[in-house]
Amino acid sequence: MPDLNERDPIELQRTLAEWLATKLGPGAAPEVTEVLAPASNGFSNETVLCRAKWDDGSGSEEHRLVFRSTRRSTSCSSTPTSTSSTR
Repeated sequence: MPDLNERDPIELQRTLAEWLATKLGPGAAPEVTEVLAPASNGFSNETVLCRAKWDDGSGSEEHRLVFRSTRRSTSCSSTPTSTSSTR
């Protein structure tokens, strides 16, 4: 399970928002908040839950997201490999 206590929460939010911006395109300006780790996690992947808000061109929308990345280290330099969204 990721130990978010070992990470800088502001840096993690920034990293996730930057990655998300590459997937959404120009003008989306995503904001990531409420970063949490699930109660259990696998050994190979790291899962992070959060809320994100961005402009989809017709206004701002908020989403609950699940980011998943391969576990590399305890630093927050890992880049998400996928995301799922629920509204």
